[in-house]
Amino acid sequence: DPTPEKAEKLLEDLPNLIPEDPALAAVIAEAMAAEFKGVEATNAGTSEGAKKGWETRRKNGWTPEQVAENKVKIVDLASKALSDRSSDETLVMGSTEGEAAKDIKALTGIDVLGYSQEISTHDIRHEDKRHGPPRKINKKKYGERREDQIPITTEDYGRIPELLSDYDNIELGDPERNTDRPSVVYTKTYPDGVLYGVEVVIEDDKKMHYKTGWKKKA
Repeated sequence: DPTPEKAEKLLEDLPNLIPEDPALAAVIAEAMAAEFKGVEATNAGTSEGAKKGWETRRKNGWTPEQVAENKVKIVDLASKALSDRSSDETLVMGSTEGEAAKDIKALTGIDVLGYSQEISTHDIRHEDKRHGPPRKINKKKYGERREDQIPITTEDYGRIPELLSDYDNIELGDPERNTDRPSVVYTKTYPDGVLYGVEVVIEDDKKMHYKTGWKKKA
């Protein structure tokens, strides 16, 4: 078992240990940090410690371990989506519980308790096409064009589970953009900008489907 000092040093060095994909390494480092914190709470060994474990659950009922695990999975999904334009995969991150379910019901009138929360390779490509790094492909322009917004990066995809589970604010989406189904918009502020994410409520399938996201200057 590493000492706290050695563990911190390992987390700092990890991005340099995988030079082929430093962004993924950074996400794994965050996941490891969450795991260390989770072990602390688990090993408390008292009823008070167990109670504290429940208090660490996020707004949608996810545990810190779920958030950390989904970060790694989404970065991997994004890598597949952008390297293979024909890839067709969907990641089910968890279900909608707790405070988030109450917030969404208050906004949409729909009881989404227990609805699965998912994201697909198609959605990642959609977000990248509109809000990713600016570039030209076959003379067509792709990526973020607005001056008040910042291009989405691989690190931002890894932040999606944190955005959905521990948002700063949530509001009803624009009904003109989603005329057949209601949507909600999550926001969370980071040191490098404010991250937005949109989920569409699919009532028939009991799903909260992540559709797109963007980042604005703080």
